[in-house]
Amino acid sequence: MNPDLMRSTYGKLMYLLQDAGKPDISRQLGMVLRKPIVTVKAFAEDKGMAAILEDPKLNLATQDVREGKSTDGSTIQQAVLANSEVTCLVVGVTYAVLGVTGCCT
Repeated sequence: MNPDLMRSTYGKLMYLLQDAGKPDISRQLGMVLRKPIVTVKAFAEDKGMAAILEDPKLNLATQDVREGKSTDGSTIQQAVLANSEVTCLVVGVTYAVLGVTGCCT
């Protein structure tokens, strides 16, 4: 790490967390400040919904719809509409599996 780039508040926090991760300092603090990273795949598997990551609609829901990728305005509008509909569908399925109410309306 470059110390010159780590002088901000964020950088100081990173140094503090690195030091707090040492076993002797964790004991002195009486707590562990580390937590394993939870990926989307691990979260989906834990909730029993890993199949959603293989759903072909997921690619459509997450595709890039910037104007620079197409010159035709109607094509962009169709892509945005399809993207929002599929996104709502994917969110609805996810909310249903997680037991959350009040999805897309």
